[in-house]
Amino acid sequence: MMEKSKMDHENIYRKARSDAAKYNDRLKSREGAAELMNMSAGTLFDYEHDLSKTKDPANIVRMASLYRAPELLENFCKNECPIGAHHMTAEVKSIDRITVQTLSAICNIQEAKMTLLAITEDGVIDDSEKPKLEEVTQALERIEKLSRDLKLWMAKNMG
Repeated sequence: MMEKSKMDHENIYRKARSDAAKYNDRLKSREGAAELMNMSAGTLFDYEHDLSKTKDPANIVRMASLYRAPELLENFCKNECPIGAHHMTAEVKSIDRITVQTLSAICNIQEAKMTLLAITEDGVIDDSEKPKLEEVTQALERIEKLSRDLKLWMAKNMG
């Protein structure tokens, strides 16, 4: 089997443009897309072939908007921005996965609520309670992440 050439390279930026070309013919060519975003075709080529060491966040915002691909923002923040890499970002998932995971997390949050009350009712958090408090924090973070996943799904699928 022949390996894909450099010209056949498919990364998240190239895939997003290819998907968007289904509803906008100008996005079929790199030149047309670059013109619509007021950037050079060479810069877009570099993005699509992972040749850019750094990417201008404004270009990513324009691509995400034009391509109707909010996941480009999440990808950039998670993988390329030194600040965003330290924060939880959303994942592109199907609505059924998000729903099942959210309902499971909501069930678990009831236990976390009772644990939090038990830990904090005396106004003091001693060393033996710190691991339990960390578990409560993780349960809340899971809800937060699933909320981000749902928001990303809505942005991508509901406009």
